[in-house]
Amino acid sequence: MAADLDDLLARAEPALAGHLQGKLRLAAPPGGGAIACRDLFTADGFDKALAPLMARYPSADRRAVVSLWSLYYFSTLAIVPVILWRRLGVVLPLALDDLQLIAAPDTGLPEAFLLPGGGKVTLGLRASEALRPMIEDHLSPAIAFMSGRCRLSPRLLWCNAAGYIDWIARELDPGDEAAKGLELFSPYKLTSGADNPLHGSIKRISVGDAVQSQRKVCCLRYLVPGVGGCGATCPLPQGRS
Repeated sequence: MAADLDDLLARAEPALAGHLQGKLRLAAPPGGGAIACRDLFTADGFDKALAPLMARYPSADRRAVVSLWSLYYFSTLAIVPVILWRRLGVVLPLALDDLQLIAAPDTGLPEAFLLPGGGKVTLGLRASEALRPMIEDHLSPAIAFMSGRCRLSPRLLWCNAAGYIDWIARELDPGDEAAKGLELFSPYKLTSGADNPLHGSIKRISVGDAVQSQRKVCCLRYLVPGVGGCGATCPLPQGRS
């Protein structure tokens, strides 16, 4: 069972599969160690999950450490579902209440998500339909919690998620400014009627002869000792090194 999603991923995008296998699982690891995402985003649950990373960087700004943790969380959550939807029409159960997180015991950094099932093939769905549970039922409540708990701008956290969605959408349709996954950024409103926080979170800039994406808000990771910046994708000069 645990290999089923990895098998789909290898079929969908073999060039990336080796780097992404094991990110989404259908079976718990030996000995357990998974935490329900709904329990994670509570005061006690989140502080406990973040503790190993805070211990590793005791002098760092806590907001920067939380942002770094969220980058791992969002990349683990978002990239594979976009690939499986875009290539195979597979729609996965990604609501916050449906998933469990598996984290590295030494750092607390997110490593994988445990899903309740392998989803279903539903061809022809737009990105906003196929990925709505991830955006509205997972990212929205998770980001709202982290923003309130850790005094981080919601725009910063949404940019953290947007960067990975933008990257994989363009990776799957290189050179296409109308790549199907980019439709998530287009509407001003979500299906719920709330403002779409992905809209305007990423802009396109010229770097030499190339055009690339740049986030609107810095993720602050450069404030964590020993963690490098994001290069030209960062809007702040000090965050690019």
